[in-house]
Amino acid sequence: MLKMFKIKSEERALALAALLFVGLLNALMVVEYFPLLSQLSTDYHSLARDTFHLSGFDAWTYSILSDWHGWEINIYRHPLLAVFSLIPFLLNQGLIALTGFNCAVPVMAVVEWLFGFYSVIFLYRILRE
Repeated sequence: MLKMFKIKSEERALALAALLFVGLLNALMVVEYFPLLSQLSTDYHSLARDTFHLSGFDAWTYSILSDWHGWEINIYRHPLLAVFSLIPFLLNQGLIALTGFNCAVPVMAVVEWLFGFYSVIFLYRILRE
């Protein structure tokens, strides 16, 4: 099953371009919003909702990565959000303990970088094959 994640030789140029492009977009997001959203708070959802102005962003992800118990989302509305956010949440809690900063933005940027990269690769394979 892990074989599908291997980059084929004819995909290397596309993979490099996708890695750089998606990485650049996520780096811009981290540079812009990390100083604003790295502070520790008791109401992370309001902080993200009032600060983060990016089309399509849902402040719930930031809230869940920052404080698992402080969100009031209905689990039936987004059941996979909680499941897929557990490991990044635990990583963010470890980084908060080590650094004293909320690292939800860079943690989510790494996750989105990986998913964005493989989205390009898989779309290429679907369209090609």
